[in-house]
This record gives sequence, C-alpha cells and structure tokens, in this order.
Amino acid sequence: MKLPLIGLLAFTASCTSMSPESLYSSSGSNKAHREAAAKLLQVSHAESVLSIAYGKMEQAIANQVLQIKGSTQTKPIIDKYTLEMKVAMREEISWEKMAPPLIDAYVQTYSLQTIRDITRFYQTRAGQEMLSHQPEMINATVEIMQNMTKNFIPKLRVIQSEMARELTRVNNIDTGS
Repeated sequence: MKLPLIGLLAFTASCTSMSPESLYSSSGSNKAHREAAAKLLQVSHAESVLSIAYGKMEQAIANQVLQIKGSTQTKPIIDKYTLEMKVAMREEISWEKMAPPLIDAYVQTYSLQTIRDITRFYQTRAGQEMLSHQPEMINATVEIMQNMTKNFIPKLRVIQSEMARELTRVNNIDTGS
C-alpha cells in the first residue's frame, strides 16, 4: 500500500500550529481548493507527523556528532554547535514554511472533490486508526528501504566500477593513449 504524501513528511519537521485559513491565499479562484487542502492537513495531523521527524533528524545530528573524537575540553564546543544545528533545523524546516508548499502540492495533485473525499475518510474511525498508526508505518517503510539499500549498494558499486572502466577505455582511445 502506498503511504499518502503526509506519510513521507516524517523526513521533515514541524513546530507550531496554524489554522487552515492562514495557509491559503485569499485571492484567486482556487481559494476553496486551498482551504480544503489546508483542512486535510489539519485533519490528517500532518503537523504532528512532522514533529516526529524532528526526533529522527536530531538523532541523525547526534550520531554525526558522535563521530567527532573529542576531549573534555572540546565537549562544550561540540555541544554548542550541536545545539546550533538543531536550532537551524527547526528554523529552516518549520511548519510555517512547509504548509504552503504542501497545500500547493495537494492542490496540484488532487481535485477539490478528491481532497474532500480523503478528508471525510480521515474523519472516519478507520481513517483515524490509519492516521494513528502512520508513524509506525513510516518507520517500517524506512526500515524496509534501508534494508533494500544494503543489497543495492554493492550492485551499484559494481555498475559504477564497470562504467568507470569503460569510460577510461573510451577516453584512452579518444586521446590515442
């Protein structure tokens, strides 16, 4: 089963609440379409899904920082810059910045009626249950992809090596070497 676009947002971030009315342009013929998309984001708890991503991204930052070999003297410097990275992430990947382009994506992808139908589904018991398990499904999807990538990387390296050898051979012929 494909996860809805909101499921993919676990790789992004969130912090504050916004009303649907603040997320759409008040001009233009697509106001109703944008309002419906904003309501879908609200009903589907898109912002809270994004907040889950903060934890994952902060963990990735922490893992990178662990790679730095430091001493008790360098720990305060590392801590200072780790905090700066987390603050920068939250500033640059905020709900305020993400919501408008997400609304644009929904408006460009789905008809107004489809957005309304999806919203109605998410308001049902089954829709709410699906949404409540979305973080688990996102984690499972990421884990599956990571495992598949482990098998793909060695194959990719072989293909890249073959390509490099062939390019070298062709370049040597072109230069007369």
